[in-house]
Formats: sequence, C-alpha cells, structure tokens
Amino acid sequence: MANKTQPSDESVEDYLQTVEPQQKRADCFRLLDIMEDVMGEKARLWGNMIGVGKYHYKYDTGREGDFFIIGFAPRSKNISIYATAYNEALDKKKAELGKVKLGKSCIYINKLSDISEEKLRIVLEESIRINKERYP
Repeated sequence: MANKTQPSDESVEDYLQTVEPQQKRADCFRLLDIMEDVMGEKARLWGNMIGVGKYHYKYDTGREGDFFIIGFAPRSKNISIYATAYNEALDKKKAELGKVKLGKSCIYINKLSDISEEKLRIVLEESIRINKERYP
C-alpha cells in the first residue's frame, strides 16, 4: 500500500496566499523561506501540506511510499511543523524551541514569534541528517 499524499505541481505561493489571518500567512511564508534555505531545495505542495525534499520509505509490513523530509501545514488552530520522529535527542531539541506542543513528528505552534528561529533551524538540519541516514 502506497502513501496517498503525493507532491503536486500546484503553486505553494498561491496556496499560502489563501491562509488567514494575515499574521499566520506571513509566518507561513517565513517558514517556507527557512525550510527551503535549510534544505537547499524548493518546496512543493503535498495535499494541504508544504514539503521540502523527498525520500522513499519501505516498512517491514510492506507499506512503502514517498514523503517530504521536512514540511509544515497551516491549520485552523495552529501551524504544524513536520520533522523526523522517534529520536530522543531531537525530541529534546524540539521541546527547547519555545512555546510549542509536540506530537510524534509534529511541532505545533500558534505563531512563529513563539519559538526561536535559530533553534528551529537546528531541529530542521538535524531532522534532515537523520532522515537521510535512515533512508539513503
């Protein structure tokens, strides 16, 4: 079974222009700049998520597919930032970002000014490194 969420050729910028309120839209454009800079690649729209980079995974169960390495999604209540999961050292760094709620691979923020951009870059860089090692 493959992952149903696939990259599209739709414009990331056009999608982000629809984000409300305006402050969330500005935060999303800033996140886009940060992620593209850290990854060294342009972002793509994956459904209603913005993803940068791509890797292929295959689980022991036989499930496989492609997914982005780092990304984010503007949600109605917050912004979800996606980074590598299941790494204790990285989870500690995520917790040090500032005012966040953490999920397995998600970092939920209300606004970008609630977290340290410098620490976010470190988390994203580490997430990229771990992901590339895990899925060469």
